[in-house]
Amino acid sequence: MTIRLLIEYDGNAYCGWQRQLTGPSIQEVLEETIRKITGIKTTVYGASRTDSGVHAQGQVAMFQTLAPFPAIRWALMLNFYLPSDIRVLESREAEAGFHPQKKAVEKEYEYVVLNRAVHSALCPRVYFMPRKVDWALVRKALPYFVGTHDFKSFQGAKAELKTTVRTISGFDLYDRGDGFFAFRTRGTGFLKQQVRTMVGTLLEVGFGKRPPEDIARVLESRSRRAAGPTAPARGLTLVRVYYEGE
Repeated sequence: MTIRLLIEYDGNAYCGWQRQLTGPSIQEVLEETIRKITGIKTTVYGASRTDSGVHAQGQVAMFQTLAPFPAIRWALMLNFYLPSDIRVLESREAEAGFHPQKKAVEKEYEYVVLNRAVHSALCPRVYFMPRKVDWALVRKALPYFVGTHDFKSFQGAKAELKTTVRTISGFDLYDRGDGFFAFRTRGTGFLKQQVRTMVGTLLEVGFGKRPPEDIARVLESRSRRAAGPTAPARGLTLVRVYYEGE
């Protein structure tokens, strides 16, 4: 049976989704938890390889098992053993041929900036920015990212891919009040640290360091040095993974 999971996690204590030698990962914890239940080594595949410190409220994963448990019970069993910062929201049997990464058509991420004088005691999963930001200027820069572009300028170091061309179908900014500003972006896929570097560059627009139209020049340059800094991982959350027909 192929089990499909919908997972939520706080990434602060983990080195990302994928197994690493540098520390515990979400994938590793899930695989070890399944082994605790079944006694069998199992590989868990995720839709997105979120980086170290990045969170998720809609990560999709799958694994195959011969264990005779109903698919719907896996969420309850896994949550019994998992640490409190990883929760399985749903478990169900996947259709034949389902793969969370290969079958995904779009992914949606949110990056939250807290822009006020005092940090929040209740919301640690944000990028605290006490410096003044011109959010009207930031909004003017967002449309430059939408569409199909070569995002090489916004790719993290040591990333080797066949192509750095990606399509962004939407990029919005929401003022949620009390200094909380949320970027929401949706696309066919994202490069390593792409969303965080886009946010870091947009904040430079908001600081007055570059005009909104400079985003077009950065994209055309295909040079990481042309873009702004990479915003911290703690503000980024994988919101949802979209599949055909869903």
